[in-house]
Amino acid sequence: MKVLTSALLLLGCLSLSAQEAWVSLSKVGGFSAWKGKVALFKVQEEVSQLPLEFRGPGANSFAVSNAVKEENGLLLLEIEFKPTTERGYFSAELVVGSGDGAQVVQLRGVATAALEGKNEPPLQELLDALGANLDAGGKDLSLDSKATKIGDSVKASQFEPVGDGAVRLTPLARYSPPGDAPFGLAIPNGKEFTLQAVGSLAATTSARPDAHQTLRPPLATGAPNVTVVDAPKRFGLFLEAHKYTSLTFPGKSVGAPIKHTARIYPVEKLGGKALQNAYIVGFEEASNGDYQDAVFLIEGVKAVK
Repeated sequence: MKVLTSALLLLGCLSLSAQEAWVSLSKVGGFSAWKGKVALFKVQEEVSQLPLEFRGPGANSFAVSNAVKEENGLLLLEIEFKPTTERGYFSAELVVGSGDGAQVVQLRGVATAALEGKNEPPLQELLDALGANLDAGGKDLSLDSKATKIGDSVKASQFEPVGDGAVRLTPLARYSPPGDAPFGLAIPNGKEFTLQAVGSLAATTSARPDAHQTLRPPLATGAPNVTVVDAPKRFGLFLEAHKYTSLTFPGKSVGAPIKHTARIYPVEKLGGKALQNAYIVGFEEASNGDYQDAVFLIEGVKAVK
């Protein structure tokens, strides 16, 4: 098994599709907000004459902090999230240009008043901000950790690779205690599991003090995702959390006070992009069943029991 890492990390979302560009951002009270970047093609106007209009209930919570027009009508925008309240979910759209040439950028933001605990947002808000169009199983922070499935989750506990066998894992959100958090493949071996780490969510630093409380959390490598080449024929996922190792296999996490330490959701669209053979996996590392201690997108697989 070989693991590859991408070389480019972008905060928020960089969309090269003029059909539905999407930016998802988060902010913790007392910390600087990270900016998102979006690219739009076929923009006719120069920056100095470009109409920009924010619409929607969260229109006042976003701003364009920089705009650069390059060759062939390519426009690069930098979006800043400035929530009008310290806690909440914010939704807006940015209309760029006018008339038939106008393009729309979807903007989503999640703000928390402070770090950790009950300050954290529920999984549903994070899925909405990411454009996943999924029912998490409730709008509260704590979800049902006993039921076989909740919301749009499935009963599956593991995956099989499809196509060329390459599997990509992308961290989408993390709201957990600080520190490195290794993750990877949990390969069934009789009644036991062989754990093969493929990456680690990064610890907080002076440059990223909110690394453990954010959308699109950084990996220790600085890459946006990892790709597993020649993945095993069947495997689950694990997260080496602070209190125990969470698994996608119900009832198999040693020391866990709850049966379901992960939830698996099939996803067909994320941030304006259509997906195939893709799932969102949310992990719980304690007992409250919030399933947003670490949230990953896994691609190139089908879920099986």
